[in-house]
Amino acid sequence: MKKLFAVLSLMLLMSGACTTTGVFQELGDNISSPNGIAIDAAANRLYLVNSNSNVLYNWEEGSLQVYDITNPLAPVLIDTLQTESFSGEAYQDVARKLLYVSNRFSLQSTVTEDQMFVINIDETSPDFLNLTEVTVGANPYGLYCCYPADRMWISENSNSFQYLDLATLTVGGTSLQKPLSSGGTISNAYTSFVTVMGNQAFLPVLSGGLLVINLDEVDDTTKNPVDYWVQDFWAPADISNDGTYLYLGDQEQDEDAQWLLFVLDPTKVPPLTDNTDVQVVDKEDIGFVVAQIEVSQQPQRVFITSQYAFVTCKNGDDNGLLSVVSLASRSVVTTLTLQQEPFGMALYAPGGVEQYLYIGNVESNTLSIVDIPTLTVVATYP
Repeated sequence: MKKLFAVLSLMLLMSGACTTTGVFQELGDNISSPNGIAIDAAANRLYLVNSNSNVLYNWEEGSLQVYDITNPLAPVLIDTLQTESFSGEAYQDVARKLLYVSNRFSLQSTVTEDQMFVINIDETSPDFLNLTEVTVGANPYGLYCCYPADRMWISENSNSFQYLDLATLTVGGTSLQKPLSSGGTISNAYTSFVTVMGNQAFLPVLSGGLLVINLDEVDDTTKNPVDYWVQDFWAPADISNDGTYLYLGDQEQDEDAQWLLFVLDPTKVPPLTDNTDVQVVDKEDIGFVVAQIEVSQQPQRVFITSQYAFVTCKNGDDNGLLSVVSLASRSVVTTLTLQQEPFGMALYAPGGVEQYLYIGNVESNTLSIVDIPTLTVVATYP
């Protein structure tokens, strides 16, 4: 039986306001630390991952909730599947009618494996909301699909980079602890997020820097798939792309902290085919930075639509913020006030028309709904 992330969680539970809400209360159908969100606009369904990472309820419990969003501003809960806590992102396989959810139930250093939940979301099936567990590396979080077809990439807090083959549910990957061109070896290559452009994956490193991976070489044991370490990002957060540029949230630390969204040119780090070590580069020296845009305090996640980059920001106050950046002007066009600790986002775009952005507020245990044409918060659920 896997070692459980108990001691720290119990200490958190026993302190502060948690005791007033009912220690060890069952999660049930409540929202708790909403994290991953997936939307099927054609079916008017929203899938919400409750990680329970703030341990408001029984610390062993998390859940997946299925909502009817026929009325997008008034979600209606259809069903709840109880899972383990500390789940991460969600990816929906529309063709197979499956939902994939990363789960990092234990953060103990002695635990070397966690799981991917594979959940049946076919409402016509007798196996609706049946769950299969697939063993993956420790502390998986970010998901990106698909390159090549049927291969979903998984960022992990375990010095490795893995993929899940969606057709066979088999796992492969590579170590990120590779030799550096400057000497030594990459250590503490812990990652939470990933984006993919072409045959390259881009992984922000929690302790600083950005790794660039040649995905065509991951299965070739004679190759080193880790091409670059762009070393001079100080505290990178989430990364996304619009098909041409990368968008990376970061903190720059000079005399004062500065919170930025970097626009990056991936052509400055082309795939390498014969490198035996990781090329250590500086973002300024290689002309990687196209623009840097000041956003609100503590950027968390970055979500790209056809016109905007939406950046959730923790802000450190009672309310979180959403910085809305125009992709055309590369400037913040508005900043919206949300509830506490806004994090993951998903787009409702029936027929390809971008209508609403759903945002999970981890601390407030709510969803904020933003009207994209007017850039206003139009509803909060519940």
